[in-house]
Amino acid sequence: MQKFRIEFYKFEVRSITAIQEEVAYDDTFLERHVGDTIWAVIKAEDRAQAYEKAFRFSNNLKTGLVA
Repeated sequence: MQKFRIEFYKFEVRSITAIQEEVAYDDTFLERHVGDTIWAVIKAEDRAQAYEKAFRFSNNLKTGLVA
């Protein structure tokens, strides 16, 4: 599994970046919300799956659904 940093702006996916460094589970950067920007770190098999997860999460943020 690879890790990807996702940036959302007003609930829209702005960027998806593969990250190499280890991110501890207690790191506050796993999810951060500042103003209209949200950053999150997700695990995915590849970039295609990361895009799928990011856009699904974006839709959940917009609709308020928890999946």
